[in-house]
Amino acid sequence: HELGIGMTTIGSHGSGYWDTFYSAEELEAKFGSHPLPFLAYNAIGGVLSVLFSEPRYGVYQILDAVRRDTLSPVVIINIVSSALLTLVIGWQMVQSFRRRRRDWSTGDRTLLIAAVVLAANAAMCGPYMKDEILSVAGVFYALAAFVAVQALLQHAMTRAFSRHALALVILVIAASAPLWAFRAAGVHYQLRLAAYNERNEWTWVLRPENRTEWPSDARQLVLTRRLKDEALQRRVASPHFLPRWGGPYWVE
Repeated sequence: HELGIGMTTIGSHGSGYWDTFYSAEELEAKFGSHPLPFLAYNAIGGVLSVLFSEPRYGVYQILDAVRRDTLSPVVIINIVSSALLTLVIGWQMVQSFRRRRRDWSTGDRTLLIAAVVLAANAAMCGPYMKDEILSVAGVFYALAAFVAVQALLQHAMTRAFSRHALALVILVIAASAPLWAFRAAGVHYQLRLAAYNERNEWTWVLRPENRTEWPSDARQLVLTRRLKDEALQRRVASPHFLPRWGGPYWVE
């Protein structure tokens, strides 16, 4: 209660809808009296965001790119890599459901748990969509991906595929593996950039000319001052030392 944390509702946070990001006030005006379409949109979008990297924060970047007549390379990389991996996971789930339940392996059960977690986690995106909300589903997506890729490789090594199917498997792995490796490398770029931006944001907290905006509670003031000091004392790399081409390929 002291932290002001409560049940989130439509209008408590900004979120996207199709190709546009709306502020909290705009969402309240647009969906406050009829919330069900927006809640369903976010729940479905949460599932698609994990499986295909679209939408992000509620905005379908493909639609936004069509509207703006420009498409960043990072959008293509994320969608293609996610779609290929999701295809492999879907293939393995089909194989699992073809077997009798009593013959299921630990991997088969992992896929089922991942699907349940994804549905439950996506339902939590009702009032607004955010990557952090879907982080748990993202972890289980990675587990499902490991199970599915391992099963695919084992299936290929036993020569259970036809020649054309094996060629398709090789093509999928050859295309998806480098893309995911490239995305993983981009995490370091994004973390360094976020650290720089977050540190600079703290310079606007507790500014002397804005004393009227300081916390009135003494405990909150001490905590805020401590957090600010810790943030400003932490060394971060300037974006000028990061590769200039990294933005279009790693930052959405």
